[in-house]
Amino acid sequence: MTRRKIVQTADPYQIQEVIEKDGRIHWEIFGPYGFLSDHTSLADAETKVKDLTKGITQ
Repeated sequence: MTRRKIVQTADPYQIQEVIEKDGRIHWEIFGPYGFLSDHTSLADAETKVKDLTKGITQ
């Protein structure tokens, strides 16, 4: 079973820690319209959310 846990919320974005059934961990960002992007580290996800909340998109 894949487990998800919200680790950070920066309106309107949310970072969720995802633990796959095989033990792999990654971090997904969700926005107002659903899934946005997947990251291999929490730091990468946090950087992306900071850019998004500044109105910068990459």
